[in-house]
Amino acid sequence: MEKISDRLKYIRKKLNLTQEVLAKEMKVSKQTYSTIEQNNRKLHIEEVIILKNTFNINPNWLLLGLGDEEYITNIKESELVNLILDFRRSYDGEVDIVKIEIIKKILLKFYQQEYSILGVPKQFHSVGNRLHAYFIRILESTNFSGLEEESKNYLRTQIEEYTDKPRLQLEIKKELYSLLANINNKDCSYMLKNKDITIRLIDQKIPAIDKKINNFLPKFISF
Repeated sequence: MEKISDRLKYIRKKLNLTQEVLAKEMKVSKQTYSTIEQNNRKLHIEEVIILKNTFNINPNWLLLGLGDEEYITNIKESELVNLILDFRRSYDGEVDIVKIEIIKKILLKFYQQEYSILGVPKQFHSVGNRLHAYFIRILESTNFSGLEEESKNYLRTQIEEYTDKPRLQLEIKKELYSLLANINNKDCSYMLKNKDITIRLIDQKIPAIDKKINNFLPKFISF
């Protein structure tokens, strides 16, 4: 059985379950489940986890066709994460939930250093959130496809190109360089190659009122 859809159908029949029953367990409609078995819709990682936890189905076997047994009694969470990442590389699966968690951890490292724009203490200014807005713009301009070890230098170049003359931009550049020092090339490469998720998570850090203010930045500061 080369296809995931075939293995899923096989295991459903072995468990003596109807499509409707298994669909309910997977929290999808019967129609959606049917499209998965027809290989017209990919399995989401949340669904793989449900199949593992509810029916003890081996994700390694289900996703990659590896292993002699369809079932397992134990799999470490770290092993499951590695499996999911392998699944993403080989199958291009729906694994945004994993990407989000990885990027959240990278951003925690990235933002671990407190920053204060223009020397104003963080608790007294909202301009600090401009840092997020500028970083989002820089990420939006990126199109990184190089080697992992080139990623930090690439991002430094992007920062340099977006921040050159006005004092506010120079301060933000200094802050961004400082934050960039908190992550390694692997982190940086992962953020750049998943920039849409990275941008979305950074955008969530900006309060609504500051988002309105940030919209006026292009009128006052030219890139």
